[in-house]
Order: sequence, then structure tokens, then C-alpha cells
Amino acid sequence: ALLIHTVENLEEAVEQLRPAFLVVLDPDIATTRTVEVHRALHPARDFRVYFLTYAKSAEEQRFLSEVRRETEAATALINAKAMMVIPDNQDGKSGDIITLDVDAPVPKTTSHRKQGGGGPAALR
Repeated sequence: ALLIHTVENLEEAVEQLRPAFLVVLDPDIATTRTVEVHRALHPARDFRVYFLTYAKSAEEQRFLSEVRRETEAATALINAKAMMVIPDNQDGKSGDIITLDVDAPVPKTTSHRKQGGGGPAALR
């Protein structure tokens, strides 16, 4: 059976119909991500996806530009994460996050500098 469907509510349509093939005309990033999420949630299903577009068309260039921008944004996030300072008691991968208690009393600071010899022992 052949069913033609718009990209609105694509996730629901794919979930209900469970097609073996999906042909996407005029692909965009949102549709691509929806299909990727569906495939990740249902790895056992044999589900093939085909993207159709005219070669060297404005639509193809728009889609490729979107993919390039998304790739550059992901790379920038990865690079930013690599440069982040991570506290010693965290591995940077887990969900353990140090939370600051704004209402906690501020600890008294103690000076650890040596007093330069100006005390009574220096007079002897």
C-alpha cells in the first residue's frame, strides 16, 4: 500500500503505520531528526528512508546548508565542553552537579600568612 502524508504529525503517522519504507520529498532538518529518533527508539524494525531532491537545486543547497550549520554547532559544543574546567570531585560525564546553597552561612576566612616577625619573640 502507498500512503502520501505531509510532514505534520510525521512522528505519529510513522508510529501508527509502521512503514517499511519512507520517501521524503523536500527534506529538512526537523524531518531528518524525527526519522532518526524513530529509528533510535525502534532499532529492531527494518525501516528504510529515502530523501529525494533535485541535484544542484536550491532545496538541496538549503538542506546541505542546514546540515553544515548543525554540524558546526555540534562541533562548537564539543570543543567548548573540552575546554571547560571540571571540579576534582566530578568526572564531567555524570549527572552529579554541585549545587550552591545561596542561604548557607559564609565561612569565616582565616589568614594563613605568617606574621613577619613583628611579635614579642622578635624583641628578644
